[in-house]
Amino acid sequence: MLLKLLNFRQGRLKVQALIAAVTLALLPSVQVLAQSQGESGFLPKSVEYDVDGVRVALPDWMQINFSNLPPISSSGEIVVPISVVKELGYDPSRTWTAGQSADSYMMMGDFGGSFQLQQFALKNIAEIVGKDLSELNLKDYSLVSWQTAESLVEAIPGLENLPINKVKPLYDLFTSKRVSFSRTSSIREVLQQYPALKDSALEELGENLANYNLDSIPGLSETPIEKYQNWQRSYIDQVPGLNQVPFGFFPFTFNNVGFSVLGRADVVFSSAEVGDPLAAGYFLTGGANGGSARKPKIKPKDCEDGKPCSYLELQDLFGVGNGLHGKRWGSGETQQVEGGFGFFKVVNGGKEPTGLLPFGSAFKVVMTGANESEGVAEFGLYFRACVDTLFLGYHCSPYSIGPIPWFPVKENDPVIVLSTSSSPKVNIPENYQQEIDEIIAAVGGNDNSCAGGCIEGDGQTTGTFTHPIALGTRVSSPYGWRKRPISGKTQFHHGIDYAAPLGTPVKSVDGGKVIRVSSNSCSDFGKSNAKKACGGELGNWMDVRHADGKIVRYGHLQKGSIKVKPGMSVSKGQVIAGVGSSGWSTGPHLDLRVHDGRGNYENPDRYIKR
Repeated sequence: MLLKLLNFRQGRLKVQALIAAVTLALLPSVQVLAQSQGESGFLPKSVEYDVDGVRVALPDWMQINFSNLPPISSSGEIVVPISVVKELGYDPSRTWTAGQSADSYMMMGDFGGSFQLQQFALKNIAEIVGKDLSELNLKDYSLVSWQTAESLVEAIPGLENLPINKVKPLYDLFTSKRVSFSRTSSIREVLQQYPALKDSALEELGENLANYNLDSIPGLSETPIEKYQNWQRSYIDQVPGLNQVPFGFFPFTFNNVGFSVLGRADVVFSSAEVGDPLAAGYFLTGGANGGSARKPKIKPKDCEDGKPCSYLELQDLFGVGNGLHGKRWGSGETQQVEGGFGFFKVVNGGKEPTGLLPFGSAFKVVMTGANESEGVAEFGLYFRACVDTLFLGYHCSPYSIGPIPWFPVKENDPVIVLSTSSSPKVNIPENYQQEIDEIIAAVGGNDNSCAGGCIEGDGQTTGTFTHPIALGTRVSSPYGWRKRPISGKTQFHHGIDYAAPLGTPVKSVDGGKVIRVSSNSCSDFGKSNAKKACGGELGNWMDVRHADGKIVRYGHLQKGSIKVKPGMSVSKGQVIAGVGSSGWSTGPHLDLRVHDGRGNYENPDRYIKR
């Protein structure tokens, strides 16, 4: 019924892919078979698994980046009215031609609500892809050119306190205005003396920008992109190295990382088929105009009666449960549907090809062709353009920028259909829910024997969190980018580490139900590979699901301390385990992670007072 969470880190396998086929049989055997390099560069790279004898190919997110995505197959353009451009402060209009790479026509703002690339600092990117920032100049980092003196000091902490002669580009910019000031005056003092200089933009230095290294503006490389004025207007390839960052490293992971419904392709039907009123309600695909611009949901749309209607008919992966049996994935080749939000909805006449969002909102997966004689359905990705403003809100075009060739599907192949945060939902019979929770907990050979002494709670969710240890407990590593203590690599930390002595009681932050216990027998001591391998990165860990959908994970728990097992209810503030140092840990601490239940991690600081 469920595929286990598969972690593939660069050099040691880091694709995250917890895939749930919700009405199917238990899948105890998952084995990596091979990694595909794509077909002559025209398809993305994939990794193939053997799941109880079934070959399942999934995108290899640690090998896919913007620079190696296949080129777009069609030309197009987005034209934004001048009045809107004035309100935005930049022009999100763009054109693209067939054969062009996605990094050259997709802007940072297009992914502000999905991949959230703006959370990167240039230094983060350089460490991930191995780029030497000392070889770059200010002209290489395009967004620098449209920064003003005022926007720079607002973006970079402490910059305004530096002597003006320590920031050579601003010094040269100000002296070009023929104003008089002391070389040792702080930037703040100069701007107070000459307020008009606040609007001076670095682009006024012209080609001379190439004469300044990145470190000529202290803190420039360390400051998150989102802090800079109009960061949204930057194209992906205008941020050095960003187009080489694997999707698996993006700050906001997408729903190959959550639960997805895995089905099987049954029969491919070509455009010779027509819409049939007797098939009403069978189509899963539609327009992504439900929900909100940040979290769109698919509104299923049947083919029009009597109109050409190509589609892929689906079935359950193992022929059990009727969750997907007979459902249809309509083809965008024959069906256009409504899409888009806000003023960007008018792009492409408000239309987009029918499809699904199995990996979140960054792109739509669309069936683009059908070869009925060979039983093959072709697929492509479609992006959308988005803008986010303080006064106008979040607006997105229909998913009309495409197609980018994606993995074709043959009859009888497994296919990722839905994620838990997408819509429509596949109906899950109630009698399966308990079995699903038990199987989630069982995946990976869990030791959930409750050796710490089982304690049942009331399971009542209050909607507010208590501290998992105690107020004032030292935070040894916050949520966000950090250099990992063991590997030394810079990666995004999806939780908060609370340092405490070994065995310190760990309390459930709210009432709920235990759905996973990875292990209760991983050692807290030693530096062997066996210690690091036991239970995975977090060693002994557990997940508690709350009634509001949130899932809280407690990691690095003490060996033998876990006092609950899957299916048990816990109360708010109930002691459920002890602080440990199991897994990839250099000392006793609790790694607490909050998951919204829809594929997204949240900062625990939003809910827990320090």
